[in-house]
Amino acid sequence: MMKKYALLFVAICLLSVLQIKYVCAQKINNRFYQVQASGKAMFIKHLESGKTFKITPRFTVISRLDDPHLAFKMKADRFMKQPIGSVRVPHWSAPAGNEQIADFFRAGTVQHLTASAIEAGKDFLKLSFKEMPGFNLTATISFAKTGQPAVSYQFIAKQEGYYTIGFTGMPEYEARQLTALWQPPVWQEKRFPEVSFLSTEDMCSSLPGTMVEANGLTLGLITDPSEIPFRLPYQPKGNIKMGVVLRNEKGKAQPMIFAPVLGNPDSRMSAGQEYTFTQLIYAYPGPQTEAFIDAAKNIFGFKDYRENVYANLNKTIENMIDFQLDDVYSRWSTDMKGFDYSTDVASSVKNVSGLHPLSVALITDNKGIYQRRALPMIEYLVSREKFLFSVNKEIKRQQPSGRMTGPAIEVAELAALDRFYQGKSPVFAYFADSLRYTSRQLNLTKISKGDDWPNLLALFKMSGNKSYLDSATKKADEYIARRIITKQTDFSDSGPVQAAQFWTDYAPLWMELLNLYELTKQEKYLDAAEQGARLYLQYIWLYPKIPDGNITVNEKGVVDFLCIEAVRDNIPHMAAPRQTVPNWQVSQIGLTPEASNTISWNPAIFLAQFAPHYLRLAYYTGNNFYRSVGRSAVVGRYTNYPGYDIDGEFNTVYVRPDYPLRFQHEVSYNQFYYNHVWPQIAMLFDYLISDVYVSSKGNINFPGEFAPAYAYLKSNVYGHQPGQFYGDDDVRLWMPRQVLKIDNEQINYLTAYGNNKFYIVLLNQSNREQDAEIEINPFLTPVKRSGTHSAEIRLNNNAPVKGQVKDGKMHLKITPKGIAAIAVTEMPVVTQFQQLVSESCYSDTGSYRIIESPFGKVKSAIISFGALSSFYCWLEAAGEQVKAATFYYKKGMDGKEIKYTDSKYPFELSIPLEHGEEELKFYVEATMTNGAT
Repeated sequence: MMKKYALLFVAICLLSVLQIKYVCAQKINNRFYQVQASGKAMFIKHLESGKTFKITPRFTVISRLDDPHLAFKMKADRFMKQPIGSVRVPHWSAPAGNEQIADFFRAGTVQHLTASAIEAGKDFLKLSFKEMPGFNLTATISFAKTGQPAVSYQFIAKQEGYYTIGFTGMPEYEARQLTALWQPPVWQEKRFPEVSFLSTEDMCSSLPGTMVEANGLTLGLITDPSEIPFRLPYQPKGNIKMGVVLRNEKGKAQPMIFAPVLGNPDSRMSAGQEYTFTQLIYAYPGPQTEAFIDAAKNIFGFKDYRENVYANLNKTIENMIDFQLDDVYSRWSTDMKGFDYSTDVASSVKNVSGLHPLSVALITDNKGIYQRRALPMIEYLVSREKFLFSVNKEIKRQQPSGRMTGPAIEVAELAALDRFYQGKSPVFAYFADSLRYTSRQLNLTKISKGDDWPNLLALFKMSGNKSYLDSATKKADEYIARRIITKQTDFSDSGPVQAAQFWTDYAPLWMELLNLYELTKQEKYLDAAEQGARLYLQYIWLYPKIPDGNITVNEKGVVDFLCIEAVRDNIPHMAAPRQTVPNWQVSQIGLTPEASNTISWNPAIFLAQFAPHYLRLAYYTGNNFYRSVGRSAVVGRYTNYPGYDIDGEFNTVYVRPDYPLRFQHEVSYNQFYYNHVWPQIAMLFDYLISDVYVSSKGNINFPGEFAPAYAYLKSNVYGHQPGQFYGDDDVRLWMPRQVLKIDNEQINYLTAYGNNKFYIVLLNQSNREQDAEIEINPFLTPVKRSGTHSAEIRLNNNAPVKGQVKDGKMHLKITPKGIAAIAVTEMPVVTQFQQLVSESCYSDTGSYRIIESPFGKVKSAIISFGALSSFYCWLEAAGEQVKAATFYYKKGMDGKEIKYTDSKYPFELSIPLEHGEEELKFYVEATMTNGAT
């Protein structure tokens, strides 16, 4: 009997020895977290907040012996009920049958593993798992350099096949329990994926992770920065490392990361092959949008990292304007009054906004820009039904229109045009007022509502009628309650099914809310704008970490990448020299992909219209993170129009000042969208003017108008009204080409005039003090080439000191990221174009007419811009109805009648009017397709 009990005692002791690895509490800790193992659970304490959450030492392996045929498609599988807009998501072939599935957990054989033992090392916990027939798995939990608990695993395949491994031990939540969630690219707020979509690395165009917020704590999994190579993730070449998923098999919310991506080339493993991966458990005691910013800064080290390269922003703008005024290289169609859009849609032209070149013409004092681009583009948009125009009825791609039933202009933009034209061209106010109750499709299938609150706000600015402001603020308050305060659970606010694709479709109207705050100064609008801007941040690249050192591109003397259009059109590789540059110069951090449906082939676009808005948001909120984001999108990126994006792989070819000076079929690296260049120039001016405003702490301020254009092409435009310069009023922007010569590329500048003074602002774009010698152009200004002007100089907004401009030159030292503001006296600037615009002009409500005729409506308007006026007339009649239109017109009472025949659709006439010509008589004769006149 004693022997029996002794054996039982020994057995109990042995059992105790075997189980002690699980039962006894074991922990590791640093100054941020404590990780403690207890039984089959682990508890992590966030030391700053004192909050503790439970995780399970659990992994999931999904495998296939056959090729899963990874593909990316717009439509999810048959299980998806809630439309998600135009989002490309991964699909796999079903393990059995021909079905294509988007549910990640149905893509292969799913096996779950929970650790069978936990052992404590000096500064880590080791997780052991039972041996599986097809693989072995071990894992550790330690602390990353950035402080978070790091989960690392070692996977060894025993047989050839396709594998993906994920840590699936984070807390699970019912979606309704969450305060917020985040899975890139579009699942934000409380928009919980209805299917277990996997967002691959290239889809994670902000941070490579996923988060949930509940009970005041945000939890997430984030890929360890060391796992992400410094390269542009590009799925068509297999350059994707991992994927994130938020919806687990049970339909609950649970942060998960899987690597490698099932079906990607690196997921195919041979017997005995090893795969390792590390991810970080992340906790933040606050809202998810704040946690996102914290992770960007403290895990991936995001910061203000750029400076000018090769040229300052002013030179870049001048180069882009020169390019846009070249009819051949800019693909401008004088006949169609628009830019060739065959990059996307054959036999079509497209314009964005007439405000962009109009503003640039005023700022640069350039009459040619107005006459050759701004006015024709305004005429195009006033007369056409949609931004995209094609006379070929067989063209269906992107839903173009060939109808002359415009305007294709938002109400807010019509109101802004009226303000630019000082109310002297009633056609804009007429359309702005008459379309405020109309809903239209101006771009793609997106619905534009004429009476939404941004349009009403613009109508108030146009008319001064306070009822518009009251209606705008009332609707804005309703919008904030519905769209900002109430977190979205679906995509119904993004427009019709499949209409949403741009980030401005998914995010709130934060730029418009910022505009509303600037007008009303009500803090509730700033708060709402900031909340929306934080959501928009989650579309912007903030990783990978940029390593020190250099990168070499074009090793073979050519650009070793072909964009999708180059492949389509058989464009050969562009020649380019082998070049070694600092890593940071080529980084995409600070840019966004184009849209949720084009991430793979437009991963990082240069059209960063959000950048100036983030600068101003930073100033109003005191949060310099936003300024770093804005600067990252613009500073030192290019010296002329760079094409559309950083495409496929890092390069420098697009930085060349002659990059766009080639024909379309000579560009192989990225796409040229010729209608985007004026919006980009306007954005750069908006950026420069906003940077001056912020750097001067609001002391240099030029009023702008909000130009909504379409999609994400939202900018403020300037030049129509005077501003302030440290207490001086009636100061006007004036930046003609080469008005200053500066010997330092790190210095951006702004110039203006007024009060018998010439104003100069210098901005240092680097983190180093800069010497700058400036020379004022004597051919543009009355500067003394031999002699002196007294000047008042303010450095970094300090009290002014006296200085001199001697022989047209001045030398200054500017501190890192500093500002120098100079007012040069006795400089009565004489303008060219601005002088014409400032002159009074004839205005009458009768200068816009609609005439009913047997062949449809004939519309006409006098567009008066100071001393510059023009007559524009267009027919709604289509080419199937009318063969030719003959316009007869006579200027003034005694003018000679002139005849002009337009024998090609669209039928329109545009002629200049001499200053003082207050009357024009005309009639139109149409030759019908049946031969009748």
